[in-house]
Formats: sequence, structure tokens, C-alpha cells
Amino acid sequence: MTGRIVLCLGVLSCFGCGAERAALHTTPPGARIFVNEKFVGLSPTTFMIGRYEGTHFRAVLDGYPPAEGQLETRIAPERIFASFVTVGIYAVFMGWHYYPTTYVDLGPPLNPSPETLGGRPEPSSSPEDRLRHVQNMYDQRLINEQEYNRLRSEILHELSPSK
Repeated sequence: MTGRIVLCLGVLSCFGCGAERAALHTTPPGARIFVNEKFVGLSPTTFMIGRYEGTHFRAVLDGYPPAEGQLETRIAPERIFASFVTVGIYAVFMGWHYYPTTYVDLGPPLNPSPETLGGRPEPSSSPEDRLRHVQNMYDQRLINEQEYNRLRSEILHELSPSK
């Protein structure tokens, strides 16, 4: 029995708890987050990461360029203090480092809407002008097909007589 306890304590002292909590937030939110190529959740998310694992992350959101990087680690002064108080036991199980919250800006959208471009025509312009404007933006690849169809249907809906 005593041998098993010593063996368990020996294994724990070699590997410690081995996991830390980390958080990642993106602007805009809702990006799929991968850490070491493993899906961990949608932003904003909190996840566990092994102490000895890699720290590469990737954030992917439709319509935005993917963002990649490394999760930072920092030394926590309170962990150093706790390690001294517990004669090193705390350091064995938790380590001195932690992962602060990582903030990632995904940048401007790849297919911005007319609203974000500031290119929406004046509401006083004719529906034909607005249709031409939407077609022109689609031809220049400033908007995608889905946005083109949505804007076109809005304009055509205005033209239909109300019942």
C-alpha cells in the first residue's frame, strides 16, 4: 500500500496536474478556435491546455482572414509565493506559468457589405440606380453573391405593390 502511494506521488511530481486554463476572444466573436490543430470551441472560449503541449492557435471565421499565433505564458508571482509557502509542492503540481486571456482581431472582412464600405447609394435614388449600383459592386467583387441577392431582393421588394 505504501509503495503505491509513493509511486503515485512520484508520477504526480514528474508530471504535475499538467493542464492549465486558457481563454481566447476574437473580434468579431463567433470564430472557430483551434489549438494545436484541435477544435476547442467558438470565440469567446475557455479551454484546458496541457502544460507540455504546444501553444499554436488558429481562429477561423467565414468572411474574414484566418488568424494564427502562439498563446503567451506569463509567470504568476502568486504561484511563486505559494510554492515557497508549500515548500515547492505547489510548483510541482501547478508550475509558475499561466496563460493570460488572448485577444485576436480578425481584421476587416474579405467580402465587406455595402454598409461597411460606405457605398450604399442614397435612399432617394431610383430603384434602377440602386440595382445598377448593387450589380456594379458585385461585378467588382466588393460583395459576394449572397449579399448581392439579398440587396437585390430588398430593392425589388420595394418595387412590388403593397397589398
